[in-house]
Amino acid sequence: MKKFDFVINLPDGWKDCSEENPGGPPTFIRTASESPGVLQCSMELYAGGEKPQPDEDGLVKMAINVACEQDWGEFVKSDHGKCAFGIYGTAIFKSAKHNHMQVWYLSNGLDFILVTLISDSNASSQKALEAQNIVKKLNIKPKTWWKIW
Repeated sequence: MKKFDFVINLPDGWKDCSEENPGGPPTFIRTASESPGVLQCSMELYAGGEKPQPDEDGLVKMAINVACEQDWGEFVKSDHGKCAFGIYGTAIFKSAKHNHMQVWYLSNGLDFILVTLISDSNASSQKALEAQNIVKKLNIKPKTWWKIW
């Protein structure tokens, strides 16, 4: 089994609060906001078999499907492009409870990163724009398990 660490660059005003969610996915909040929202990441590593090789449109469809399965509300828009990990697809939704819910699927052709943002801000807010930049720069590195004394 492959082990990895996320490589994530948080801008000023963002905080890693993963320790407050033991056993959960890496979790980040924008402390510079009155309503911080939650950005979470998870990983699915290729374990063999047919290679997925998704394209950007396929990643958008995956993002829309996961949001619809979670009944995230009204679809607003989608986007796709290149990122540090490879390519991404994203979908934005809104509901009566949350003004901005966004899901990204990133892929390097084999592995996938799923990122979600749930926020009371709107899609054009500083928080949403910063989250998009965080996700575009998101990557992984092998986990270091050895030590030299």
